[in-house]
Amino acid sequence: MSTNKTNRRKFMAALGLGGVAAAGTLLTRQGTPEQQASASKDKAGSGGYRLTEHVRKYYRTTQV
Repeated sequence: MSTNKTNRRKFMAALGLGGVAAAGTLLTRQGTPEQQASASKDKAGSGGYRLTEHVRKYYRTTQV
């Protein structure tokens, strides 16, 4: 009977630790609110490649 209680206790402890680990993983994957805000700005404001004046200037300096 005592091994039954011991096994049950180990099982419950493992469940608790697994829950904490899962919650920690979810929190770290989401990042901080600042990271989320900057990521959404990058996606929303990004139109892809833009040929700006400083890029043109760089291209002129690389011509052989």
